[in-house]
Order: sequence, then C-alpha cells, then structure tokens
Amino acid sequence: AVSADHTFTVTLAGTKTVTAVGGVATFSNLSINRTGIGYKLSATANGLTDATSAYFTVRAGAASELVFTLQPSTTTALATITPRVEVTAQDALGNLAEGFTGAVSVAIGTNPAGGVLSGTTTVAASNGVASFSTLSIDQPGTGYTLAATASGLGSVTTQPFDITASRATALVFSVQPVGAIAGAALAPAVKLTARDASGATATAFTGDVTLSITAGTGTSSATLSGTRTVAAVAGVATF
Repeated sequence: AVSADHTFTVTLAGTKTVTAVGGVATFSNLSINRTGIGYKLSATANGLTDATSAYFTVRAGAASELVFTLQPSTTTALATITPRVEVTAQDALGNLAEGFTGAVSVAIGTNPAGGVLSGTTTVAASNGVASFSTLSIDQPGTGYTLAATASGLGSVTTQPFDITASRATALVFSVQPVGAIAGAALAPAVKLTARDASGATATAFTGDVTLSITAGTGTSSATLSGTRTVAAVAGVATF
C-alpha cells in the first residue's frame, strides 16, 4: 500500500501482492501516478509484523502536453486580459512537468471580429508554467479563443471568451448629410456612431446625441427642423 502527506488520492499500480522466494518478496513493476514529496510504502504478510518504507519522492515524467490552467476571461477591447493567462506543461499522467523551461507561444485561435492580439505572446516556462500577463485584443467580438503552442508539445485551445467594446470616446458621422431641398427631410437618414479609443463601435453607448447647424456655416437665418436629439441604440444615433 502507499501513503503520503498529501490531500489528493494517489494510485499504486503494478503487481502489489507477491509470493516470497527464499524469504524475499520482490516488487518489480510498481508505479505511482502523482508526483509528491513524502510517500511511504507499507507491507503486510500473515503472521509477520508490518513494515513501512522510508519516505521517498515521486517526480514528473517528461513534458508531453500543454494545458491552460488559467483561462482568458471576458475583457474590454484594448484592456489587459485579467487575471493573467497561464499555460502549464504536463507529463502523460497530468502531473506538472516542473523541468520544462521551453518557450510557449499564444495566438488568437478563433477570431470572430478580426482582432489583433497585443502584449508579450512568447514566454519561457518557469518550473513548467508560462504566464502571460500583458495580453490584450483590440476589437470587440463574441467567441474568441487563444491557442498555445510549444515545440514538441503540440497545441491547446482555450474555452471561448468575449471582448466587449470599451468606453465611447468620440462621435463620427457614419452617414453624412448630403445635398437636400429646403424644408425637406435630409435623405438618407443622418447617422452618428460612437467609437471607442480603438475606433470600434462602442455598442454599450446609449446616450443622447444632439445635432445643430455649425455656427458660421450656411445661411445665418436657417433653422434645423426635426428631431434633433436622439438616444443612440447600440452606439448609433439615427436622425
């Protein structure tokens, strides 16, 4: 049997019951599935006093795959993805491969809005873990994923996450007024779009937008008629 100073369950595999030969029982194919410090083996036999081994350590095998141990979360466009994204190298049994120090790279996998990933996208793993603390994506969209790769370990993809529009910082005429007949409605309808710092539509903006004739232009006695204050819908005000 196996025991250890651990909170997780471990498995001792192999032939665990052996017939003694010449008073000696030899166990030649035992293995333990989880790394750790402070394991002991205990031995029992009918009519004999039990025995307990000295403490020993089980270390991870060679790195064989990558996993995202900290997934990206919904974040505002251009803002740093927090908490940081973390990629871990594991051995074939899912143990942390602490000896892995290779370079891990991340890139956008699924790209629903043509976003660009910024920040440090290649990091050397430390004790098997690569942390990406400066990543950001510039375009809002639903269902982005990130893909991580490392030489010899293949690739792994995150769960889907969203990038939301950042705070509106500017208005732009997305449909300009064109030549019209005096007293007639301007056509097509004039539209104003709220944009964030990246130039993307700030879809969360629903504030009022007001139009007026710019001072010093046109005829001084002209009047702008119609509904001149409109609440934006998904960042767009239509007049």
